[in-house]
Amino acid sequence: MGSRGRLNIFLGYAAGVGKTYAMLSALRQRQAEGVDVLVGLALTHGREETEKLLEGLPVLEQASLSYKGVALSEFDLIAALERKPDLIAVDELAHTNVQGSFHTKRYMDVEELLKAGIDVYTTLNIQHLESVRFSVEESAGISVRERVPDLILDRADEIELVDIAPEELLVRLDQGKVYVPDMAQRALEKFFRKENLQVLREISLRKVASIVETSRPSSSGERVCVAPRLLAVVGVKGSDEHVIRTAKRLSDMLKAPWHVVTVKTADAAVYSDKEKKRLDGHLRLAEELGAHVCTLPGESIRGAVCAYGRAHRISQVVLGAPASSWLQRVWRGSLVEALVEHCGFDVYVVSEQERCPTSFERFMPVGSRSVLPLLSMLGLTALVYPLVGCAELGMLYFVGSLVSALLMPPVGFYVYMAAVATVLFPDLLSLEKTATLVTGVTCVVGTLVNQLMTRYRRLTSTFVEHHKEVLSLFELSKDLTSASSEQEMLSRINQHLSSLLDAEAMLCLQQGKICWVGVDETELDETEQMAALWACEHGEVAGRGSDTLPSARALWIPLSVAQKRLGSLGVYCRDPEQVVPIETIRAFARLLALSLDRG
Repeated sequence: MGSRGRLNIFLGYAAGVGKTYAMLSALRQRQAEGVDVLVGLALTHGREETEKLLEGLPVLEQASLSYKGVALSEFDLIAALERKPDLIAVDELAHTNVQGSFHTKRYMDVEELLKAGIDVYTTLNIQHLESVRFSVEESAGISVRERVPDLILDRADEIELVDIAPEELLVRLDQGKVYVPDMAQRALEKFFRKENLQVLREISLRKVASIVETSRPSSSGERVCVAPRLLAVVGVKGSDEHVIRTAKRLSDMLKAPWHVVTVKTADAAVYSDKEKKRLDGHLRLAEELGAHVCTLPGESIRGAVCAYGRAHRISQVVLGAPASSWLQRVWRGSLVEALVEHCGFDVYVVSEQERCPTSFERFMPVGSRSVLPLLSMLGLTALVYPLVGCAELGMLYFVGSLVSALLMPPVGFYVYMAAVATVLFPDLLSLEKTATLVTGVTCVVGTLVNQLMTRYRRLTSTFVEHHKEVLSLFELSKDLTSASSEQEMLSRINQHLSSLLDAEAMLCLQQGKICWVGVDETELDETEQMAALWACEHGEVAGRGSDTLPSARALWIPLSVAQKRLGSLGVYCRDPEQVVPIETIRAFARLLALSLDRG
């Protein structure tokens, strides 16, 4: 494999500061030095000074893609790789590619060029960095959709800050040198306000300064190693995205390695599909920002985090603000206090970025089924008491609490309301005073048992699911060891895969030449074959649900052992809406790679 190309990023704080102009000027200079250059993509936005710089430079023809019946132009990665210049200019690093492109993001195209040994000049505005997203939204009130991971900036060989004063930029906008008049007026109303530009400029200057400080060598010529290690704990809250970005900024400031974990406790058993997708998004974001990511099974967050922190010598923990009500904190204890007092970590608590629910909302689930405990207990008091004594009525309350814990979802607020109501209701019916005490005490005990049984049920479900995953991997490892051929190995994979989802597997193996197992090559279209080969050659996931060739029907997982690339495992789901458990499939692929390497 050839050497990696060099990346030069022209960084600015807003459109119109001159990033594309500076990039093309530098490209012309390199051309004059005899370097083979190519303009892969340059967006001039009709600026005459910038368009003049394109004269005499070779320009790559753009690819034409159809999206919803409209023909759109896009950077042609395949043509650029075939042309293979020494240096290529690709504008707007944070751009999202048109559906049907090789990659979903342009920064991935740039990464592909660098891997091919091609030097790249590109442009980027500071607000598109993942780690500064919330700083921009808080300070300037600007919503940022297109973002790139900070790893791209960290890996850049050179960063050139293109900077002009906000006052000068506003003059350029007024003169029509940034946008055409109609677009310029809208920009002045929404984005190009002086206070916004000053905030963005300050963020860009601070970011470049931090990069320079991080890259500064020690007197011995080596980078200074620092002792702190950071750990961010995330879950399904939308604000945990802010926790990850805060941990990334702290990691950059302290020059410290950082980890991101989520703990799979009893509550994970009742996560909705939306919450599961949100959690998966958090973990993918952490990976993109360069964190070591891990999912921990555990009975409590405190225990799992403490054990992980001690094993990895964590010194500082970053958490989101507690979302539980004061009563839940009294019942379960404070996670922050537990980590400080019992584990000895320094803890950073990050404020919420979304509206926090009130204590009432946190405690009260939504839905008609939740009110059933309250109605049933009131009904028991009104209808059953005339037929039985107070002791028997109390026992009915107790049994009712146990039944609701076994048959119903957590009932939270309404269970406690029922406990209070059954204490007061006998008085309203002028029943015996003894009934008030007996039914009240019995109902409170039943409510506590209800909560304990609900937690036990969740915890059991979580650990049973984890046990099944571990057992499945263990059985698969035994089956693969006894398999005598690639076809038999694939058959064993399919047997275990069928217990997880309605899917089938296929193999693309590199054995001097490409060898397909479990599928006829003629049955695969060009996109499918490209995804399989890309996963083989690059050692990264491709195809369905990924950021590379997402239009492919199958998800392709690379098969590699100790940097030795053996091929890729494709998983094709018959139901296009089915969610693929990618971590489990990756574990299958690792076992298969080990068996192929031994065979």
